[in-house]
Amino acid sequence: MESTCKIDKQKGGGDLGCHQKILQLQNLLHLLWKRKRHELSSLPIRPATKTEQMRECLRSLKQNHKEDDAKVKRAFQTLLTFVGNVARNPDEEKYRKIRLTNQSFQDRVGSFKGGIEFLELCEFERVEGSEFLFLPRDKVDMAVLNSAGSELDSAIKNPFFGVL
Repeated sequence: MESTCKIDKQKGGGDLGCHQKILQLQNLLHLLWKRKRHELSSLPIRPATKTEQMRECLRSLKQNHKEDDAKVKRAFQTLLTFVGNVARNPDEEKYRKIRLTNQSFQDRVGSFKGGIEFLELCEFERVEGSEFLFLPRDKVDMAVLNSAGSELDSAIKNPFFGVL
């Protein structure tokens, strides 16, 4: 660009040739920027992935109960046990069925805002007219369970999880 401007000056064109070229480049860049901005604005917004939803659920649970870190950790460990049992034994109904009224479940998970929601993200469903969360065999998704296990493991081991 600079050499072209020097040539323009040598030919007696002065700075006008350089100035015009700079303006043309600015206009071209502006048009390209506008086109790219339009392309990006027309893209659909990607919904949060299930893993992101799980992480947010756990982060929220920790934030809502930050005054009792030991109970939060126990909730995470209990959720990890539920998820791990189903992942290791997907055909065993006893691991895919959780009694919501069970006192231990209530103390460890059910009483925490986000505890049941996390299990629902793992495909557990509330059984209508019943006191159970149930994961139908055909809805057992090992990728989801592995993701859940990884998120829980991170939440348990990372001392800074949910701090921000």
